[in-house]
Amino acid sequence: MHADSTIRAVIVLALLTGCLSQSDPSGGAPPSDSETKGATITEPLLAWSFEPASADCNGWMVKGAVAIRAIPARTGAYSCKLCADGTSEAITLTRDLGPVTAGRYELSAWVRKRAQNPAPPSALATFEASHASATTPLVSVREAWDSITTTLDLAEDSDRLRVSIGSPLAAENECLFVDDVRVEKLP
Repeated sequence: MHADSTIRAVIVLALLTGCLSQSDPSGGAPPSDSETKGATITEPLLAWSFEPASADCNGWMVKGAVAIRAIPARTGAYSCKLCADGTSEAITLTRDLGPVTAGRYELSAWVRKRAQNPAPPSALATFEASHASATTPLVSVREAWDSITTTLDLAEDSDRLRVSIGSPLAAENECLFVDDVRVEKLP
């Protein structure tokens, strides 16, 4: 009898594993053939949520501030806390993405403050390429996650694409939380 229960448990586990590996984590139905025909699925150039263990926000370059992986997070467990160190009026968190081809690119990130920390009044994000740049409008920094988004149109290939998120005016010890940075090439 013990062998029969073990065999049944293995079969149930195999069935469940097969079902879970084919499920859509968003809970939606899989796309139909008509929805996927002709569609090009591209991976984002950058999809960063600061989850990997690192004291310094996973090697992002920092200017005018000290950066540390922190809470609260918009998604996952961690965000990046960027606190002005008084060496510059502006604070920035920057990542170089390398060369890119001509086309339209979108940058999005989420920012906020915490009641426990003074914060700069506003935040923005910037795209910089060899021959073009784009900056989001200033967003007020609140105690809720706010999205900042911009697009960049490149008429020609660029040898670099740089992403920066921060505040143009931050007094010493003012902190900005950043999470869920995403860069993708639009169709």
